[in-house]
Amino acid sequence: MQISPLFLYERQGPAQIIYGGTFIKYKLQESSKYTKNLLSKSISLGGFFRSRDAAVIAAQCELGQITFGISYDINISSLAKVSSGRGGFEISLKYLPLVRSQGGNRLL
Repeated sequence: MQISPLFLYERQGPAQIIYGGTFIKYKLQESSKYTKNLLSKSISLGGFFRSRDAAVIAAQCELGQITFGISYDINISSLAKVSSGRGGFEISLKYLPLVRSQGGNRLL
């Protein structure tokens, strides 16, 4: 099991946002050239908070270099009155290619 905290601060002119939370990752299978398991597999669950805007619940499934994700933003800003506090679903797809060094070691 792995805990991955996240903190992000952004500022553009007078606007600023603080985003924080954590993912808890559970590895289902490690990749290994010795066992012929070439793909690592894991699932992650997390919760995040975007200052004065939203609370986020997220889940991810990692299969090797590809990660599928789904999250739900719960609106807590002043727009919550208009949206009745409802948020929205988001889906994501992430691909991290491996780059080989001249020595043959796999690097990101």
